[in-house]
Amino acid sequence: MYYFGEPGELFLYDSTNGYLYLGWALDFIVKEKALYHKTIEGQKRGYNNDLQMSASLGRSNQTLLDDIRARKNIKQTVYFTGLLSATKIANIYVTAEQDRKSGANAELHTLKISGSTNEVSDVTQYVNLLNKDGSFEADSNSDGAADGWIDGATNASIVASFLSGAGNAQRINLAAAGDSFKYKINAPFTGRRRISAHVNIKEYTGTGAAGFVYGFRTLDSSGTVISTYSDSYNLAAGSTTHAKKEVRVDEGEPVYSIELFFEHTGSGGEIVLDNCMVNFGNYLDFVNN
Repeated sequence: MYYFGEPGELFLYDSTNGYLYLGWALDFIVKEKALYHKTIEGQKRGYNNDLQMSASLGRSNQTLLDDIRARKNIKQTVYFTGLLSATKIANIYVTAEQDRKSGANAELHTLKISGSTNEVSDVTQYVNLLNKDGSFEADSNSDGAADGWIDGATNASIVASFLSGAGNAQRINLAAAGDSFKYKINAPFTGRRRISAHVNIKEYTGTGAAGFVYGFRTLDSSGTVISTYSDSYNLAAGSTTHAKKEVRVDEGEPVYSIELFFEHTGSGGEIVLDNCMVNFGNYLDFVNN
């Protein structure tokens, strides 16, 4: 198993130190290596897998190296945000070293980041920033809201999908002002990015219209809203729509998370959601990874 990332931005995070922006990585690779031992019969027997991460930054400085080294005894979460995909590695110790140039480019040096983990589940690479949570299939704690989603007083429940062969879907009731249904995506980035968010929606009751707002917000490191991008919808009884919000954002400051949301407006009402996707770049057909 190999995870390759296109050039992208690299961040570290731990709850003690917060986020550390490392810059643009020229390459980012997570390579899976089988671990084994020899049996008494002389055969090789696999017992685990080691996932080895490596990345190279084209430019660095001593302050950044010192900041990374200050975290050496704390497991980090590594975020690699590419132009079209993202990778997250949880619970990993990170080391770094500089490779200084000589001659005319003596002021330049690369920074090499590395680390390893033997927990395959700690590594997630995705095009859909909601990953599998965008299909609304699982509700592990049986609270009515699909895994990863935050229910703000909508009396949510998992129901059969209105899409052919799609399994489950998410019903929410945006009955009053303040009702909301949200998903927070940790995929930090800087500068300009195109973000596409789309979802299939159906009015649930079949007896009345449903009014709501759909869109996303960009948030800073403290969770404060930077900008909001949304549209209002009003679905007739039993009708469906494919809601899409595609924006090129340029916030002028780092974005640390994206909050996708559905909120009450106008008449409110009950709606069902399925096959929800948020991705970097232009609109893509739905995938759940």
